[in-house]
Amino acid sequence: MIRTYTHKNITWIDLEHPTTDEVRKIMQDYDISEVVAEELLKPTFRSKVEIFDHYAYFILQVPGVGPRSKAQEIDFILGKNFLITTRYEEIDPLLEFSKTLEVESILNKESMGEHAGFLFFFMMRHLYQSLQEKIDSIDAHIRDIESQIFSGNERHMVTALSKQARTLLNFKAATDSHEEVLESLEGVSGSIFGNGFEHYIKKISGECKKVRHLVLSKRDYVDELRDTNDSLLNSKQNEIMKIFTVLAFVTFPISLVVEILGIQSDTNPILGNQNDFWIIVGIVIGAVMLMLAYFRKRDWL
Repeated sequence: MIRTYTHKNITWIDLEHPTTDEVRKIMQDYDISEVVAEELLKPTFRSKVEIFDHYAYFILQVPGVGPRSKAQEIDFILGKNFLITTRYEEIDPLLEFSKTLEVESILNKESMGEHAGFLFFFMMRHLYQSLQEKIDSIDAHIRDIESQIFSGNERHMVTALSKQARTLLNFKAATDSHEEVLESLEGVSGSIFGNGFEHYIKKISGECKKVRHLVLSKRDYVDELRDTNDSLLNSKQNEIMKIFTVLAFVTFPISLVVEILGIQSDTNPILGNQNDFWIIVGIVIGAVMLMLAYFRKRDWL
């Protein structure tokens, strides 16, 4: 599927699951290398940058949403007056940007500049802002997990923390190569768009670094919460084990005393008395109270 957006003398061609015929048409219309055209037909799942005479070809990965979401690939072909994006599934930030571009083209609210580099600048700025919003959503989930941890729900938060950690790991993996790609573009942007455009690439790099910093800080925060959750969970489990140990220590000697006092023999001083049952119960209760008092004194309870 091809979607074309035109603003002044700048054209954005957005390809979704491109066919061979669609790629061939793009190749002919914009003098795209056959090697690059071949790569547009299927995802490569790796970032790269290739510089040609009148355009730059590069690939970026966009983080998906959720712990199991895979990264989404966008292929860019950036020329003087055109920008070609190729994707293999629907990517929300690009869809949102296309709607924004349509409105701004009609109302002429914001100039996209004199070449496609500015279009790319606004697109990437929107993309990184969208990623920051996703991180804010993740942060809200983390804050909720934190409140649950200190409300006594440590056991249920183990899985929740693992999901958030995996989501942040996917974010990091998808954006690992962004800075390297943008640095490569900064070095060659002058040859395509003229002097001065490096400043805009640096601004995009700044947005990228902000996203990277947020991801790393949230990941550290999740790691700290996980350690705290594990400590609280271990403490609670230790308390439970201590109670069971004390119960076992109390019940074993009491059972032994009851068994001894209940032995049928002629010399048993208790059995046969009128109140032998209540005497045995009293001895058991007294022994329990003495052991509990001793445990409390030793701070075992």
